[in-house]
Amino acid sequence: SSGRAASSALGAFDLKLALLDLTNRPGREEETRKAYEALEAEDPARPEPHVGLGYLAWRLHDDQGRAGHFGKAFELGARNPTFLFDYGRTSAQADPKGAAKALETLMAAQPNRKEVRIALAEALLIGKDAMGARATLAKIGTVTPDDAGRFFKILAYASLETGDLKEARAAGKRWKEFAKEEGEKEAADGLLDAVDNRERFMDGSARGDAGNSGSAGANKDLASFSGTLIDMQCKGSESRLVVENRGEKMVFLMADSSTVSARLKGGNVVDLTCGKQKPVEVTIRYDPAAAQSEIAGQARIMEFRDRPEAVPESAQPSTSMTVSKLPARPYVAGMMVNLDCSSIPPRIILLLPTGKERVPFLVDSVDLLLVYGLPDGKGMEMSCGPVKPEAVWIEYDMPSAAQRGVRGLARAIHFEPVPATTLKTR
Repeated sequence: SSGRAASSALGAFDLKLALLDLTNRPGREEETRKAYEALEAEDPARPEPHVGLGYLAWRLHDDQGRAGHFGKAFELGARNPTFLFDYGRTSAQADPKGAAKALETLMAAQPNRKEVRIALAEALLIGKDAMGARATLAKIGTVTPDDAGRFFKILAYASLETGDLKEARAAGKRWKEFAKEEGEKEAADGLLDAVDNRERFMDGSARGDAGNSGSAGANKDLASFSGTLIDMQCKGSESRLVVENRGEKMVFLMADSSTVSARLKGGNVVDLTCGKQKPVEVTIRYDPAAAQSEIAGQARIMEFRDRPEAVPESAQPSTSMTVSKLPARPYVAGMMVNLDCSSIPPRIILLLPTGKERVPFLVDSVDLLLVYGLPDGKGMEMSCGPVKPEAVWIEYDMPSAAQRGVRGLARAIHFEPVPATTLKTR
């Protein structure tokens, strides 16, 4: 008796869904929304009402609503391939982690769909996993001319994010070659200019000015690896940095800490001690080892995305590094009001003191943007869209001819009048 009742109830729910699909037409959005919400209340464990509400939000251009309902439907078990692809390809900006999970699920079932893999790489890139994006694209092989522009665009930005400037430049040129949409060639030129700017910055800050150093320009040959710093193994004057990313561990030699340039967001002092580390995200730029060994190479630059948490004084001996002073740049003061992620790269929007003019700045990497003046231990957290207005001033590189409509390329953001330009460890 109870089994027949359950079967009858299930059939009634599915019948309501089927009828709702038949009546779900433009002009009846409010009626449709109420019907789906009633079904969701009737059986909160069923994913179908959220699928329907997600597609309804899509029709109404409600990006947050679409991503929210699609995410809930996925959480409740929705696994229809069309739904998974729609969720993943439309929600990367609003919900990059959820979009990536949906696309990874679809890839497991349909591994040969290149358009799914490209969408997954884009979601990973937006979700700040540039290494994962590059690894995903590496498995594609050849692409059609229709997909080539998007493929090389994602590869170019992912390579720039991870510090592989040679790959970024090559992919940027191929992106420009296959660009079809209006403004794409100019955007590709902007990416190539960002690569040039990054090279000039690395040459100047890590090895000294080109006119004063015989080794200037060598940073162009540095390799790069981003991940989580988990250990610093010390023996005598030699230290080894262990960095992990998606299960892959790489070891970098730091024979003399004075040869390593450190860059830190969110403060002016960093404490590193020998032994296991409280995990912190870093990018290591290094000279690759000449021969195959357990050592990936000699670390030259450490870029910290957040302040490392100090280990107690008594725990381990400490090591020292000095951060080189940033070169002087032009700057603009105002109120930071928005992070516009509608295009790649994103843009920080600054409202000038007059309250009338909004000035955009390109950000080739939010994670590597230098930040000064925040309280100790507090990192800068920004999500796409309007942000709580804060008084800041932004240092920037002058834009190229291709970077139209922006004041420049943001390099540092200051939350206090006096910038912290030099930092060292104990």
